Amino acid sequence: MNLKNIITRISHVFKNEKSSSTDNVSYNKNLWNTYSKQWTKQKAWVEKEGVIDKDTYLKFLGDEWGTKEDVQSIIDSFIKPYINAQSHALEIGIGGGRIAHQVAPLVARLDATDISREMINRSRIALAHHTRF
Repeated sequence: MNLKNIITRISHVFKNEKSSSTDNVSYNKNLWNTYSKQWTKQKAWVEKEGVIDKDTYLKFLGDEWGTKEDVQSIIDSFIKPYINAQSHALEIGIGGGRIAHQVAPLVARLDATDISREMINRSRIALAHHTRF
């Protein structure tokens, strides 16, 4: 699935059309807040073919966006080489916490931000067991 198709699917979650008076930041806050509020394991599509049991496959909001193998490859290639147990890391756009869940145990401190307050709330719940988060 390409990025355009993903954005189209997400846009359907956000029913209100972007008006010309809505700035990009406000539009994206509303979009991701709505997506987070409405997301459930059963409503989410799954990028990986052959996934039948969404309850097992989907641990975090965002797991539907790509395979777990792809996510692990990105973490191994682009994050792990640059962090260690003394690192202070920042994740911009934490979403549901699927990356942070794997990075938090590897660093001394992980801070995170997101344009969506609802995404931050969801990730706090998902990552509550990471006491350093």
